[in-house]
Amino acid sequence: MGSLRGAFRQLLWAFCRRRPSPVLYRELGHPRPPRASPADTNHRQRRRRNSGHRRGPRRVVLGAVRKLPHSPRARGPGHPLHRVRAQAGRVGARGRTPGRTRSAEGRVRGEAAPARERSDRRHGCPAQGASHRAQWICAGTPANFRGSRRIVTHAGTTEGLPSFSHGVHPEEHKGATESLPIERMPFVSHYVLPLAQHIGRPSKCIVRPGQHVQRGERIADPNGFVSTALHAPVTGTVEAVELRPHPNGKLAESIVIAIDAFASQEMQEPQKPEGGAGGPNGSSRIDGFVRRVQEAGIVGLGGAAFPSHVKLQVPEGKKVTTVVLNGCECEPYLTCDHRVMLEDADKVVRGMRLIMQQLGAAHGYIGVERNKSDAIETLRAALSQNDSQNDSQKGSIEIIALQVKYPQGAEKMLIDAVLHERVPAGGLPLDLEIVVHNVATASAIADMVENDTPLIERVITVTGDGVRRPANVVVPLGTPIAAVLEHCGGLKPEARQVILGGPMMGVAQKELDVPVVKGTSGILALTQPQRVVGEQPCIRCGRCLDACPMFLNPARLAQLVRNERAEGLLSHHVMSCFECASCSFVCPSHIPLVHLIRVGKAMARKVAVP
Repeated sequence: MGSLRGAFRQLLWAFCRRRPSPVLYRELGHPRPPRASPADTNHRQRRRRNSGHRRGPRRVVLGAVRKLPHSPRARGPGHPLHRVRAQAGRVGARGRTPGRTRSAEGRVRGEAAPARERSDRRHGCPAQGASHRAQWICAGTPANFRGSRRIVTHAGTTEGLPSFSHGVHPEEHKGATESLPIERMPFVSHYVLPLAQHIGRPSKCIVRPGQHVQRGERIADPNGFVSTALHAPVTGTVEAVELRPHPNGKLAESIVIAIDAFASQEMQEPQKPEGGAGGPNGSSRIDGFVRRVQEAGIVGLGGAAFPSHVKLQVPEGKKVTTVVLNGCECEPYLTCDHRVMLEDADKVVRGMRLIMQQLGAAHGYIGVERNKSDAIETLRAALSQNDSQNDSQKGSIEIIALQVKYPQGAEKMLIDAVLHERVPAGGLPLDLEIVVHNVATASAIADMVENDTPLIERVITVTGDGVRRPANVVVPLGTPIAAVLEHCGGLKPEARQVILGGPMMGVAQKELDVPVVKGTSGILALTQPQRVVGEQPCIRCGRCLDACPMFLNPARLAQLVRNERAEGLLSHHVMSCFECASCSFVCPSHIPLVHLIRVGKAMARKVAVP
């Protein structure tokens, strides 16, 4: 009798709660285990909410945001993130949502939203509470993760500093070289200068084997508008024009120069451009200052090596109101731009003035991350001194301190951080009347105007656990990286890998006879990693989505590449990826996402251009 009374109470409780009775399931022999009593149910629900359990509420309404009253992060209608535009939830068994409920950022452009970081319990991060449910949609999670792989999921002003949406925080590893002054490397016996040193068509060789050339003499002409000239870094004899290894891993036509040990290495008298010396806002904008920059061989020195004169030529029907200089240097290990801002701050400011004057821009900004506070102060002092000496200069320049985040140096991310404007998909900064240059590029332009010096050398950072003496070095273009490493004491016995550039976007080298080119920002020597983990299946954690600054779905792109679905890659905007490697950095399964995306971009090009 007592058992029947107990069963009746259980059925009555289940009816009131509108749930199936565990007693009835047990009596019928159903495999489902009995549920807990009502006394422990609330306790278990609280524990499940606070442990980051992935099961969400029963029903997901498109575009709605649920508020949990127990959460201090559940905002009211006045909060910028109260409403969202979309959210994706998959309905599973019993009407639940086993996957994370995702949403787009619903704040109005121009409104500041607090920056928060998302972490994951399964990867050693603190508990998220109910962030997998409505709180994750509304506001994110506390920024209390101190690991080396932090993911920023919302734009905002962490610690009062602006930044862009998404991104990652790799360890900086800049301490070995950030305080070392720039030193000059002695000349070596041979220099190899590939004709392809920039984006666009390679330069056209104008010298022949056996010809004697002077330091600074032009040895290759521009081969079209998106192309630049190339100059001899030393006085010597052209030994050969042949195929040599290129830093991108391919063979490229190169000019080999043997130095003349008995000749003076002074710069030769500069060659006047065909259109006249010109200058900013001169009589001929194309044949003057722009052509002079092109014939000086100046390209973007931040790593992309895009011809700088192209950005100085405003197309018809367009205008430029703002110039932004990139001083972020967000790649780990690299400090060459940092040292340029410290040692040549006045030249950086003068170069920016020349760029603004040429483009007719009224506003200028130099974005520098807050881990370079000494460079920020030096630039501000140089700017103040420059303004006091030239009261008639037009246009205002401001130094903006930014949050430390990768890849903040990308021009679209930098524009978002500094100006809070987003470049449209498939568009250019020029569509927003903005032009972006690198601080080292501005310094090279000032050097060209004041000293008639072409781009024949650049500052690079030689660092890493595998090099004996890290340094910031001025290296002539064409210097073999083996000679640069020898100047820095050579490689340690435990060195296993040499990368040209930074660890995120650099290119690993299999040979040490490849030369330094215009886009080389550093030489990184790494030792054997402490732990080698093979690729694992994707666990659908979504960390690559949260890290991607272009709001792409890297996991889906990788799946489409492996299935060889080129049309799907185009519809998922694979060409918008600029290969920053943030997705590969945060992937807990160690999937080579950026490599697969590179393959996918090649597949998409074949479909787009039959």
